[in-house]
Amino acid sequence: MKKSDKELLKKALGARANSSESSIDLPAGPHWAISGIEDPIRFFENLHKLLPANSVLCVEGTEMDHVVTQFYKSNIYPTPAVIRHDTIFPTPQTFHMEFSKTLCERLLHFAQRLPSEALFDHMKGYHGSKMIFTFHDAFSGVLRIAYRTSEQTVAEFSKAIGGFYSVDTIESEDRALLKKLLEKMGPD
Repeated sequence: MKKSDKELLKKALGARANSSESSIDLPAGPHWAISGIEDPIRFFENLHKLLPANSVLCVEGTEMDHVVTQFYKSNIYPTPAVIRHDTIFPTPQTFHMEFSKTLCERLLHFAQRLPSEALFDHMKGYHGSKMIFTFHDAFSGVLRIAYRTSEQTVAEFSKAIGGFYSVDTIESEDRALLKKLLEKMGPD
């Protein structure tokens, strides 16, 4: 790792470890977890079953296709919530967009032509100040859904996208661990 990259990483870790920022996320505790989601086409065809109208879709990535980012920029949601980045380093591009059928159709179009990492790395959906889902490492990771979502909704969505759902637990982020990692990285 180049010295300049190490410094940028340390800065990002420090900001995360010392953050007092109030952001929305899935709360620690139980949540629904859907695994086995590998088909972005089925996902976007059925996302409306999970995300209600007037919700916001947030995507984050570090190597997104230029045409895709131009589309995201043209659909920016005017008053996004504060959401913690999933990527610590390098600093990702993040776009909040109002969820709609048209948005899903366009994402479906991109997903038919590009690899998923060209679209985004991580995705979140929220409504107002409540996180509905997080999809870290989309299409290879686990989709985590707020436990307040009905099991019937989760079961129907999971079946439609070819996934398997269960109950899992989210633990609080250990900021002390991040601080220890920073100490191990040594002084500037």
